[in-house]
Amino acid sequence: MSNKTKEMSINVDSAFSKKVENKRVGEHVISIVNLQQGDIVYAAHAIYNDGSLPEHGEDEVLAPAGSRGVIVNIGHLEQQPKQILFLVRFESQNEEALLGPPVGCWPDDLSASVVAVC
Repeated sequence: MSNKTKEMSINVDSAFSKKVENKRVGEHVISIVNLQQGDIVYAAHAIYNDGSLPEHGEDEVLAPAGSRGVIVNIGHLEQQPKQILFLVRFESQNEEALLGPPVGCWPDDLSASVVAVC
């Protein structure tokens, strides 16, 4: 990562950073908060519709645990500028090679590495 990229990265407090999952890549450690648009992530647990997607039933599973997705946007809530929010499109469970609707996810909802589903 270039120095310019490091300067542009999102700052989060150290207590939050310690809770975020890391993925080892060679000698480097990737933190969820350092991921960018286009990066592949996995649902750390089942992600349910909280009612924000009216075309899906409330409490419907949008992404089962371990589902692969792609980050399409990264932002934060206006009321909580330190709280990172990822917009992720997970692979559709119904059809191959299709992505589902964009789903808002907190860092704890995502994993940078494949999730073992028991």
